[in-house]
Amino acid sequence: MDEYVAELSAANISQDIVKLLTRMTNNIEKALSLASEQWFIDLYLQTVSLMKSVMKSTVFIEIIRLLKLIDTKEKESILFKFINIWFKDVLYALTSKKNFISFQSQINILELHAEKLGVQGIADAIELLEKGYIRRQANVSLNLVLQEMFIQMQKNIYLVAL
Repeated sequence: MDEYVAELSAANISQDIVKLLTRMTNNIEKALSLASEQWFIDLYLQTVSLMKSVMKSTVFIEIIRLLKLIDTKEKESILFKFINIWFKDVLYALTSKKNFISFQSQINILELHAEKLGVQGIADAIELLEKGYIRRQANVSLNLVLQEMFIQMQKNIYLVAL
């Protein structure tokens, strides 16, 4: 694993992207290929913007921006992986396992989410994400899936946590 991380780091890839790739794939060629794709970097950056605004009304603007980047099933799958890793990072922030966090550059936001959500809120968010992924596999519109998922997160998880 250390060689894998070293090879990705040597390719001049940001540490957040390196950590994400190590959690997403064990194939170094696939990881290097993804890291060299501009759409992958754009999807990562837009996902960060989306997750930073999850507690705000601007989340729906971020969803629209995100949808413009997704034109294949592979990109959809990666989006769901990014969001899943985000919430797992929130759990790591809650349990003070900061060295496991992939979104290191967002640690302050992750800690804020952890403080608001607690273990149950994080579990509920991951469950909503899994249900959204299943709905998308059943051919429900990605736009609808994301909007409903984030409305439910805001209403039933984040507002309850406040």
